[in-house]
Amino acid sequence: LGFTDKETPITSTYYRYIDPKDKFRTLEIDINNMNFKLQYDYESNPSTVFTGETVQSKEQALTEVKDFIQFSGIFDGSILNGNITTINLLYDPQTKTASVASSLSNTNLMRINYFRKDLDSKKILPPAFNENYNFALFTPADKPNKRILRLNYTFWPIAFDNFGTYPLRSSEMAWQDLVDGYAFVVNLGNNNVENEIKIRNIYLAYYDSEDQQSYLQPIYVFEGNNDLVAYLPAIATDWLE
Repeated sequence: LGFTDKETPITSTYYRYIDPKDKFRTLEIDINNMNFKLQYDYESNPSTVFTGETVQSKEQALTEVKDFIQFSGIFDGSILNGNITTINLLYDPQTKTASVASSLSNTNLMRINYFRKDLDSKKILPPAFNENYNFALFTPADKPNKRILRLNYTFWPIAFDNFGTYPLRSSEMAWQDLVDGYAFVVNLGNNNVENEIKIRNIYLAYYDSEDQQSYLQPIYVFEGNNDLVAYLPAIATDWLE
């Protein structure tokens, strides 16, 4: 990846490298599990990255990032074979802020989220619901080392052949727990807590934490109007520690 200089230890197992050819490009890696963050500090010199070019197509961005990942051999293959979503962004170099772009034609930054494949026809969802902790930030910069501004990789293997059966909360109990405020609101969306919020969809999924966890646990997912999302543990409370 071009990081040939000696590492700087952040902890005894977490190292930081600086690209000798570009001090704004860094790599941080946990040597225990090889999880890493590859990033370019575009906020420090945005004018050299964002020069007015826009992303030509979603397919081109996905292909370029995928080729880089596969050539480098730095991702577990199951992540690239999972569910992939994109978010079109417009980065303003003056204010150093990014907002959702109105169309591809004014997208100068694209976030690519890499989700795990569904398990038993159920989604495996991260803490942020529609943004995963495995992601890339792509921009159509002139220099190759400035096109992938961020690449985050955290992978915890799942033992699919090691599972247990546990009773779930009833749907009535899950609904009452949501009403009573025991669910975790992942995204309030464009809602006001003082106004009525309508729930439009309820389903089971698995929770996939960015931190290492002992079990992949089922959750109830509540989706409401104006992009509301809430999570609730699905296992019956008597079986939870």
